[in-house]
Amino acid sequence: MMQLDLIVLVIFAFMIFLIGAAFTRMGSKSGQAFFEAGGATPRWINGLSLFISYFSSLTVFRGPSIVLISIWIWRKKFT
Repeated sequence: MMQLDLIVLVIFAFMIFLIGAAFTRMGSKSGQAFFEAGGATPRWINGLSLFISYFSSLTVFRGPSIVLISIWIWRKKFT
């Protein structure tokens, strides 16, 4: 089974590489154009994207960490 897993992993990595190479050729060559979309997006879309990225990271990391710290403090205090 281990050999089959390795074969599937190599095929998957090769397919991801080919897809990335194909999109690189189709896309622009400038990193600035990639990150700014060539200046074609309105400012409110950029702001919304930034807000959602912050919101997502806070939801995933900050919420559970607050709960875990609260449980740790409660156990220290009452046990």
